[in-house]
Amino acid sequence: MESSFRYRLPEEAKKAREAARRSRARMREHDIVESRIEEAIAAGAFDRLPGAGKPLKDENNVWEQISGEAMAHRILKNAGCAPPWVEQGKAIRLGRQAARAALASAVAELVVSRACRGPSDGDGGGSGAPLSAVHVASAAAALAAEALQTAAEVGGRRGGAAAARSW
Repeated sequence: MESSFRYRLPEEAKKAREAARRSRARMREHDIVESRIEEAIAAGAFDRLPGAGKPLKDENNVWEQISGEAMAHRILKNAGCAPPWVEQGKAIRLGRQAARAALASAVAELVVSRACRGPSDGDGGGSGAPLSAVHVASAAAALAAEALQTAAEVGGRRGGAAAARSW
């Protein structure tokens, strides 16, 4: 009886009925897929897959997506390159490591020279004299200035010395 009056329904009601019918059909399809997945799980089909028990690798970076740089970064990554700010950060880290190593070497050299110095070698401190804080600080300042200069040169080659100023 209901189908005989369908032609009298307003257009919105007809569209709503059609949408409900499509939704029920989708639910049936979803139920079929879901039941097949559940059967496969019960049969153990997913037990020995590679990577089982490990988190999925997500290569999407939300912040890149928001900033709109995801495509550019993907192109750089595929080309074996990195974004300029990553390259500058790497150069700065390497410069800082080199400065620390040079400072440690200078301090060790100063300790050895003090230890090898005899009591008649000058300032009367003898071999037991403590390291001068001024000597160590001046060596550290010279090495830090050298590291900053290196970082500024690297930053200039890669798009500005802003990286050298930032640390």
